[in-house]
Amino acid sequence: MWLLHLSHPLLWATLTLVLEFVPYLGGAIMIVLLGVAGLATFDSLGHAVLPPAVYLTITTLQNNLVSPVAYGRGLRLNPVAVLVGVLLWWLLWGVPGAFLAVPILATFKILGEHVPSLAPVSEFLGD
Repeated sequence: MWLLHLSHPLLWATLTLVLEFVPYLGGAIMIVLLGVAGLATFDSLGHAVLPPAVYLTITTLQNNLVSPVAYGRGLRLNPVAVLVGVLLWWLLWGVPGAFLAVPILATFKILGEHVPSLAPVSEFLGD
């Protein structure tokens, strides 16, 4: 937001940090807030739409590409399995499920490495 010359970039960073804990709704609120701030700050519509568009682009890339790859490499889990696991557990248990999805997948992978009958699960979840 600093690069886009939107006032109070630390405020936007703090709001992003807090609202990212609310799946989907937090991002939607940020887009609306940035849209209103852009319209109030800039004269041209093109420049006013830039802050929410940049936010949407960055969060989409981060949530769908960067995070699954980073989690998958750090834990030696398949990034696709991480993404599907987070979505599945979020649908089943909501926000707590999304937070617990990666530890659950890691547990299944470790169990698969030590229990011969679960070896296919470990192979599927492995990198």
